[in-house]
Amino acid sequence: MGGIYPVPERILREKGALLFPEIEEGFSRYEHVVLERTEPEYRHMLEVMLQINGRTEAYCDFYYGRLSREEQRGFRQSLSEEQLTILMNIHVRKEEVYYPLTRPMIRFLSDITAREILFSTFYFTRFPCTVWGNYELRYPVFFKNKRTKFQYCDLL
Repeated sequence: MGGIYPVPERILREKGALLFPEIEEGFSRYEHVVLERTEPEYRHMLEVMLQINGRTEAYCDFYYGRLSREEQRGFRQSLSEEQLTILMNIHVRKEEVYYPLTRPMIRFLSDITAREILFSTFYFTRFPCTVWGNYELRYPVFFKNKRTKFQYCDLL
């Protein structure tokens, strides 16, 4: 069976993902930077972060399942054929919003986030950090600590 299946939040927590409901909490609790990136630069940064952390240590959130039917229809209308194919491979559940991060997911989610169609957050757990977006092509990045921030210094 193909497709991308959701991952329970508890798995991300067990792996040490930096999860917080409000961005202000991230700014007050964690080391952080706010990066300005074009969509291709943002996508490249996420791809490198995926490579650094490995496939089993990278996740994203995707809230499509929590949209109303009308909102979902509008969302689908904003997508290319390639993006619709990716969407059809995601097993959407309203109650679960976390998914394993793959290169095709990065391409899809970085685009819809940069275009402000639907926002996604990216979670890396080998070297714990969380990438929020998008605030007019500015992306807050939160790190577990200064040491973890240093792991990503070449990307910043």
